[in-house]
Amino acid sequence: MKLFRFFLSFSFYILTYTSTLAQEDRHFFYADSLMKTGNTKEAQKQYRQILKKATLKEDSKLKISAYLKLANSNFNVDKDTAQHYYSLAIAVPKDLQNLELIGQAHLNLGSLYSHRHIYEKSLENYQEAATFYHAAGKDSMVAIVDLNRGADYKRLSDYDKATEFLLKAENGFLQYRHDRHLSSVYQIFANVLREQKRFSESIKYHQKGIDLRKSIPNYQLLSGSYNDLGNTFRTMGKLDSALIYYQLSLHLKDSLQSSPRSLSKAYSNIGETFIQLGQLQKADDYLNTSLNLKKEVGDQYGEAYVLTQLGELSLNQKDYRTSLRYLEQGLGLAKKGNHKKVIEENLRLHRDVYEGLKDFKQALYYAKKYDIVHEEIYNQRTALTSDNLKISYEVEKKEKELLKLYQSNELQQLSIGRQALINKGLFLLTGLLIVIAILLFFAFRLNKKNAVLQSTLLNDNQHRTKNFLQTLISLFSIQANELDDPRAKAAVKDGESRVNAMMMIHRYFSDPNLTETRLNFKEYSTALVEQIQLSFQKPGKTTELKLDLDMIMLEAYQSTPLALILNELVSNAFKYATEGENSSIMVSLKKKNLNLHLQVKDNGPGLPENLNIDALNSSGLKLVRLFVKQLKGELKLSNQGGFTCDVFVKI
Repeated sequence: MKLFRFFLSFSFYILTYTSTLAQEDRHFFYADSLMKTGNTKEAQKQYRQILKKATLKEDSKLKISAYLKLANSNFNVDKDTAQHYYSLAIAVPKDLQNLELIGQAHLNLGSLYSHRHIYEKSLENYQEAATFYHAAGKDSMVAIVDLNRGADYKRLSDYDKATEFLLKAENGFLQYRHDRHLSSVYQIFANVLREQKRFSESIKYHQKGIDLRKSIPNYQLLSGSYNDLGNTFRTMGKLDSALIYYQLSLHLKDSLQSSPRSLSKAYSNIGETFIQLGQLQKADDYLNTSLNLKKEVGDQYGEAYVLTQLGELSLNQKDYRTSLRYLEQGLGLAKKGNHKKVIEENLRLHRDVYEGLKDFKQALYYAKKYDIVHEEIYNQRTALTSDNLKISYEVEKKEKELLKLYQSNELQQLSIGRQALINKGLFLLTGLLIVIAILLFFAFRLNKKNAVLQSTLLNDNQHRTKNFLQTLISLFSIQANELDDPRAKAAVKDGESRVNAMMMIHRYFSDPNLTETRLNFKEYSTALVEQIQLSFQKPGKTTELKLDLDMIMLEAYQSTPLALILNELVSNAFKYATEGENSSIMVSLKKKNLNLHLQVKDNGPGLPENLNIDALNSSGLKLVRLFVKQLKGELKLSNQGGFTCDVFVKI
């Protein structure tokens, strides 16, 4: 008999609940139909009438739903109004019936902030959304929140955090079989891997996303996958492959009559690729088409970005005045929307244009402005890491508040009165689990806080060192352009080359994704020698470069002096041994047991026969001898068939 009464009570509750849902659906059916037919103003009028009724009835759930409908209807046309309505929805007093809706309001508000590139606010709202969805038992929605968080962390270049949330989202979507969202996880994760230079893994995940979107099928999303795969090939330098996938993406978007915003992105990517291919007229056509589409939809960020790209195109054509016109327009729009990344790139191009115009005072002015914005972006990311730590600590407080909601007398009246005894048991169990979780959290937080602080300080120190070295290189470059005395100019250029050699090593060891504590000196030497060739190769001359390098891994304390030795010897060879025809420079790096042998040899005229080689004491050789001594090595110089330097070091 008791079981029968329980069944009747439960059935009554389910019928009442579904009836309420049906009643809410009827409230919005007509207005939603108006929205689908494009009659937005009339639909919003209906939503406001429903909001008035909900306010009079003190129906908090219906009130939040009306606010959400009004906000969503304004999302693409008036983001300020949408933000206002989402905030009103969040401000409605919370009870058990509306936790899911509050979560939806936070999720949508986070998405709005993300569209505005205000990622601190978007991540804060996503955290709130996850908390409310958890409380409402909607774990499938938590996976969507994690997907959005992963995407925003990717945009902020915090790839560890992005990976963390994308993997959580993947587990959720696999569990609930949401293939459409799962394909988005694969696409974004592929982009994260691309930024980490893990190209083979990136292409693998791109393909997983493409296969899934073909099987659904969803051709609108598929066009986005082709676009992102094109981005990966472009980053790899495979421009022809990139162009194929960009054009596939554009063809799909055209056939689907995609929005101007979506089309403009495809045109922009193709235009940028044509710049890299040197097909500047085609680049101009595609970029201007993209610019017109972005103006059509009022995409201020996109317009500023494309204007900056057009400025780069004109710079490549050495049309400096046209370049400045585009860059000034782009900078104005970027500043208006506070789009830091576009401002940073725009200022860098301003600097390059003024260097081309030989206006070194203005070039230095924009170089300093660029450094300031670059520093601001870095500080913003550092502050965001700190803010995220604070947000995660606030979760405990939020969970306590939600627990109080469950335990309050008012909410117990809203729950099923007939199941009071069972509910009390569930609340006690939930409370016990939360207490255990809090104790574990505090223990974990003490360790994590110290680790994060140390990591932040280390990253900050590495970043400032990199900025200092980069500023030195910029100052050397500008100073060299201002000098007329060839000897003074050569001395400044030598200084720039030495700083660049150190900069390349610092960049390697400060990479956050570094897994090897030693430097691959073969890869480093190849990159350094090619950089020196670009810097010192005389116009109209061609020098054959022969590299014979063993794979050798060196510690940082060994790498830096050896790199500076290599820089001096190869730079000198390019300066003094490449005047004649068929000039060549050979660099050999060999390891036998614990002995390392570096040889730099050229086929130039060498030194006069009556000159004592051992008495040579130029500034470059002084440095070489100093660093060889530091490594406790041996230096040998010879003058047969050109000039040869041998360095022997024990490692």
